[in-house]
Amino acid sequence: MNWKSLRHYHRCKRREEQVICELPDALLLFATVLRAGLDFQTALCYYVRWGPPGLLRQELERVLADLSVGTSRVQALGKLSSRFSSTAFSDTLSIIQQGLRLGSPLSPLLFSQAQQLRQMHFYRLEAKAAQAPFKMLIPLFLFIFPAILLILFGPLWLSFQQGGLNA
Repeated sequence: MNWKSLRHYHRCKRREEQVICELPDALLLFATVLRAGLDFQTALCYYVRWGPPGLLRQELERVLADLSVGTSRVQALGKLSSRFSSTAFSDTLSIIQQGLRLGSPLSPLLFSQAQQLRQMHFYRLEAKAAQAPFKMLIPLFLFIFPAILLILFGPLWLSFQQGGLNA
């Protein structure tokens, strides 16, 4: 594995994490627009027009471009799902696709999915916070402890070098 492929892998992971972080807010906006009585394509337009700038907005712009060409909503969302390998993102899109196919109301599904994604994000952040103290041990042992030992025992060592402890 070379450096370019490793860098590409990390870039893709960061990209997926960014989309996953933006997804719950988008789902809540979709659910609110759908609850107001508008359709899913209008909800996409609202998010693309007034949503926060980011990667998810760019991807949804591509979905709207596919829809304007004549691609069905299910196919456009399938293309979006194929661009990401995240299971949370593909699960969310499959829920939306299934709701569109069956004609079931999407608003309650989107609210619950947004809550679930927020909970998953919270768990991921908790896991990263639990790892932080262990990651801080390395600089602590490499840089801080030697400096403290030098400050504490340096004068003692110098006095031993000059002839011992004569009080």
